[in-house]
Amino acid sequence: MGNLTKSNSAITIIFGLLIILFFYQIPYVQAQDVVEYDLSKLDNESFDELLKHGKELMNQENYEAARLHYFKAAEINPSRTVLDTLNNNGNALSARGYPEEAVLWFDKLLEIDPNHGAAPRNKANALFELEKYDEVISYYDKILEIEPRNISVLNDKGRAMLGLGKNEEAIVWFDKTLEVNPKYVHGLNNKGLALYRLGQYDEAISYYDKALEIDPTYQLAIENKELAKNAPVTDFVFDYFGLVILAAIVGGVYLINHFRKKRRVEKNKGKDIKGKDVKVSFSPIESEKNSGAV
Repeated sequence: MGNLTKSNSAITIIFGLLIILFFYQIPYVQAQDVVEYDLSKLDNESFDELLKHGKELMNQENYEAARLHYFKAAEINPSRTVLDTLNNNGNALSARGYPEEAVLWFDKLLEIDPNHGAAPRNKANALFELEKYDEVISYYDKILEIEPRNISVLNDKGRAMLGLGKNEEAIVWFDKTLEVNPKYVHGLNNKGLALYRLGQYDEAISYYDKALEIDPTYQLAIENKELAKNAPVTDFVFDYFGLVILAAIVGGVYLINHFRKKRRVEKNKGKDIKGKDVKVSFSPIESEKNSGAV
């Protein structure tokens, strides 16, 4: 009976896994069916058809085919409406978690219209998601040349510095942000984060408190403040266990070497230089001499 129960359980588990796999594959198969498109017809489509099919393909999440349609439409007629559509689709892709695809749309837009107002900022946002902070900063610098008091760009440049691990430089940019608006909660929170990463926990908490005075519901500041409050204890625990682990490693290495040496001595005991066994015996007098006794 026990074996039968185990067999039934195994069959049930396998059957359940098969059902899960079946339903998991359905969306994939459907997506594959939906996104198929004959791109050979692309060259024969009119401007209006390109826009129509591009929109349909975006809705079907066939972003590559949609991109080809919209790019061709933009080459035929780079109107403001089409260029704004490239920008909007790039933002949509970035929001949906496809920043690499989004960058391609912004690149095309900037190729056609290098002076497009929103595209550099939006491309920088997509690059930020890809953690390409050096490139991001280069775009922010270009924007700040034109708008030196753009508060969101000042703040985001500080965030990019945080991404590069340049916490002190990040503080410089958060200070510039707060010069523009001392009550900008994101700047206050981010400066607190930079101070936290520098181990200045009390100062970090003071900036989180400033942000929370302005917006008591600011969840990020609430969570960051809690982390900063617990940081000294966490640091102590990690430092303590770090020392324990280090001591254990050193002790382990010492014991391993000690036992290896002991085994080597025991293995070689009773052998002459050539490795042949020899009989070792001392007379009482020789033993005394060897022990150093007088």
